[in-house]
Amino acid sequence: MLSDVKQATIVLSGEVQYVGLRAEMEELLAKHGFPGFVYNDARDGTLKLVCEGDDAEIKRLIDEITAVHPEVSISLEERVILPKPAGRVVIGVERGIFERLDLGVNRLGSIDDTLKFMNKKLDKLDTLDKKLDKLDTLEDIKKLLEKIAEK
Repeated sequence: MLSDVKQATIVLSGEVQYVGLRAEMEELLAKHGFPGFVYNDARDGTLKLVCEGDDAEIKRLIDEITAVHPEVSISLEERVILPKPAGRVVIGVERGIFERLDLGVNRLGSIDDTLKFMNKKLDKLDTLDKKLDKLDTLEDIKKLLEKIAEK
């Protein structure tokens, strides 16, 4: 299966899209110094790692993916499968910018959830404050009645 592979496409199938696996695989390629890129193939629902390395390196990469994600089916194409339609590969500075934008969007979502929670709590406090205001008024009436009773 792996005879003198220089460029290859590792195809991951199963539940591989919209679960954060693409970013994880990009990090894995970078960690091991593999040249290449990762993309979701909307045509067949797979995730593809297009990379370059010798047989042993590719096999180690596949073994590591299998160890971490045994639920994912992996196949190897001994040729480079390019995305269709053509898209862009984000590397270097652009990649860092997009990663930070993604992180920012996630944090903003978290902040939004926190603000919604705090608004609910503030609404409850406002309701309680109004009730306390009424109690002050009732207390004033009670004092007035006591004064009347004294006379």
